[in-house]
Amino acid sequence: MMLVTRLSKIKGHRIFREFAWQAALPDFARFNLIYGWNGAGKTTLSNLFRHLQEKRAVDEGEVQFRIGDRTVGQNDIPTAVLPQVRVFNRDTLNRSIFEVANGSLPPVYFLGEDSAEKQSQIERLKVQCADAETEKARLNESLRAGERDHEEFCSVQAKAIKNLLTATGGGPYNSYNSARFKQTTDHLCSGTPVALLTAEERQRHLVTKEGIAKDTVNRPIADYPDFVALTSRVQEVLDRSVVASTIDDLISSPAIANWVGQGLLLHRGEHSNSHCQFCTQPLPPERLQRLEAHFNDEFNRFQSEVATLIADVTATQNFVRNINVPNKGLLYSHLISDYEEAETALRSQSFVVGAYLDALRAALEAKKEQPFRRVEFRRFLIGGSDDGTPQGKLETFFQVLMAVGSGIGALAGRNAFERLCGTIDKHNQLSANFEKEQAAARGALEIDEVNKVLGEYQAQLSAIAHLQKEIDQVTATARAMRANIATLEAAIRHHLKAAEDLNRDMASYLGRDELRFIAHDTGYTITRNGVPALNLSEGERTAVSFIYFLKSLEDTGFDLKASIVVVDDPVSSLDANSLYCAFGFMKARLKNVGQLFVLTHNFTFFRQVSNWLTHRKKKDRDAQLYMLKSRSTDGHRTAYLAALDPLLQNHESEYHYLFQTVMDASRPAEGQTMADFYGMSNVARRLLEAVMSFKRPDKAGRLQQQIDDIEGFDDAKKARIIRFTHSYSHHSMVAEPEHDHSILAEGPEILEDVLRLIKHVDAGHFDRMAGICGRSMDEATE
Repeated sequence: MMLVTRLSKIKGHRIFREFAWQAALPDFARFNLIYGWNGAGKTTLSNLFRHLQEKRAVDEGEVQFRIGDRTVGQNDIPTAVLPQVRVFNRDTLNRSIFEVANGSLPPVYFLGEDSAEKQSQIERLKVQCADAETEKARLNESLRAGERDHEEFCSVQAKAIKNLLTATGGGPYNSYNSARFKQTTDHLCSGTPVALLTAEERQRHLVTKEGIAKDTVNRPIADYPDFVALTSRVQEVLDRSVVASTIDDLISSPAIANWVGQGLLLHRGEHSNSHCQFCTQPLPPERLQRLEAHFNDEFNRFQSEVATLIADVTATQNFVRNINVPNKGLLYSHLISDYEEAETALRSQSFVVGAYLDALRAALEAKKEQPFRRVEFRRFLIGGSDDGTPQGKLETFFQVLMAVGSGIGALAGRNAFERLCGTIDKHNQLSANFEKEQAAARGALEIDEVNKVLGEYQAQLSAIAHLQKEIDQVTATARAMRANIATLEAAIRHHLKAAEDLNRDMASYLGRDELRFIAHDTGYTITRNGVPALNLSEGERTAVSFIYFLKSLEDTGFDLKASIVVVDDPVSSLDANSLYCAFGFMKARLKNVGQLFVLTHNFTFFRQVSNWLTHRKKKDRDAQLYMLKSRSTDGHRTAYLAALDPLLQNHESEYHYLFQTVMDASRPAEGQTMADFYGMSNVARRLLEAVMSFKRPDKAGRLQQQIDDIEGFDDAKKARIIRFTHSYSHHSMVAEPEHDHSILAEGPEILEDVLRLIKHVDAGHFDRMAGICGRSMDEATE
């Protein structure tokens, strides 16, 4: 038998923020009791066991079980080898009873998690099945209406296309009908999507449909200059320097260098002379040699290359300034708009392009005068700045031109020129194929008319197909639901417990036989004292659910002796007599279980289980008793499992434990925070309720009135006590703070006031309780 020996770790899972099993805490035994108030984490623990029952991974925080000699993590649960587990808790109760009201007839109850869920499914399926039949009738009517609307739509559209495209003398569109419309539309639907015509395209087709052919037009002969190539040639020359034995004076003064170069030519060849023609002084031979080295052959070739490039730039300037294009009136009307835009763009570029060419030429002229230096082109552009920031259109043009290469042709007018020529080509093509173009125009207009309503056409067909699909689905769904209902009803009957067995168990559990089960098809009707039980109380529902849960442990598919059973508060809302009977019933049914965990906040039930397990612990050493507590971690309340407090083991009343807890908390240890007192307001309230229910029984359940009626005690302290117990406590629930934290900070002082109030009400009782807790009267209230 594999036992769960530890919950090794629970971190970040609901109220368990940082729990790890301590070495001093004894391992789980075969029989285990866990005591804790509501909100302490009992349901969280039982739900973790439910994950084992359902073999379902835990998706919140970190959780580790120790099962036998293996550690099973939260994600290992679905695949791990585990013992069978059955859990009874509040969630089990909610899932175990399904009530079907039958109008004036007594309700029928379906018991057990499996049966209740199946019957719940059946009821939902019955409603859904009826809804499906209603929906099917509605869908059939919608389908017929949709098919009628579609036929009318196709007829109207075909008539509109016929009226638009009918031609004098006959043609394919003169007999256009809905069948042809559907054919064209289906063709568009099955092919590549076609864009709608633009307003210009549509107008062109309309004009072509009704128009006559025009003569062809000659396009400009010359090609537009390549400014990128021209700029690159100029830039390369500007960046180059002539290699020679240079004379610094001539390099620093281009004008003088130019004058000297021309003079050197006049003193050689046919003008050779040993004296200067300017000053008649003798020319030193070494000077002539230096000048000839300065103005060498490379220099001359470079100057010739610059001169050629200047000529090319000049020719380009002439082309741009003198470009001539055909008159727009020669073109078809639908082409004129594009032609005008291209011509306007071409003309608008002439100034910028001309100025740019002027800058190129000026840079070359400067280079011609300064062949030994690199010439910066930018300074010849209007508006250039020293820091390199573009200041004018020309410089921006230049920078973009050099950055993106041939793509800048549009800025220099190339795209406009090519667009203009392309428009002329379109005109000529239309003239050469006018009849075909006219037929194509009618075809394009038909496609466009169909394309305009294509979405609506497809939507109609899609709606019709969708309706038919829905009808098929609803039909199949209704058929499947009826089959599912039959299967579920058969499964419920198979697991139905005998009514007489349940009646015996209920009488044993409650200690009375006022509730009785009567089998009814797949469920039960329940009577109370022979009368149909129209509304079960919370305690009765808990009893019915728990009895059925215990009965299900007898199923042939469940081996109780090799399995784990977890029971969380099975006695909710039961009276004292029934509670004792319920404990005896549970004990008898679960004495042979493989491993048992009982969790409760009910002290009376706790005491019964505690006595039973304490005896087993002494005799068979197979039981352990624990308590769920909480403490503050990083300002948040966190639950943890601990050994049962000795006060709860040594005293027959929870009251002793409450009194000891309040007394200890009134003298907190150093370093405790406000969060440590979240639960103390609940403890103080329960302690005061116990005291005041005895001292003021006429106002039981009205704690504030009971305290207000106490005479001779400071009213301010009474108000503070009431505020503390009301602000941070809700009966047995220990909740997170929701109110003013200032009162929580005064927790220890208020707890001392609580003790003083009890002493004021009954000093003798207080002294005896203080003595039991190991404190003198003065120590407790000083």
